[in-house]
Amino acid sequence: MSLADRYVDFLTAEGYRPSVDEDGDVLFKHEGGHYYISVADEDELFFQLVYPRFWSIEDEDERGRVLNNANEINLRFKVVKIYTRDGDTTATLECFMNSLDDFKGYFERCMRAVQRAVSEFRELMIQSGQADGVSADPESKN
Repeated sequence: MSLADRYVDFLTAEGYRPSVDEDGDVLFKHEGGHYYISVADEDELFFQLVYPRFWSIEDEDERGRVLNNANEINLRFKVVKIYTRDGDTTATLECFMNSLDDFKGYFERCMRAVQRAVSEFRELMIQSGQADGVSADPESKN
């Protein structure tokens, strides 16, 4: 059984409706967000959960706030990283496993960690926008 098949079977059993994209990554939705598990066949014991493009960067002023707030989250959270690319902000959680099925035992904790980091990032963005006199409407963001 391939690594992608293991992830698909697990997510299906947990009530998700996963699919595999053309790169072999496993896509799924959770609470309105689009996530994926990056499948690295060359390193099967590496687990990466990705929440891509959850915050779009509107301009250079906002880019500075995004970078500062992403830095803050990266300092405060274990294994979760927030970074920017091509005008969007992405969160990842990366860790090593001892066996191929380890992810099953900590998948929910991984999801909670990413969601918590993203939630705190969004709150920091709102606060920093208000401090800068910017109207930050979280409902207008992804």
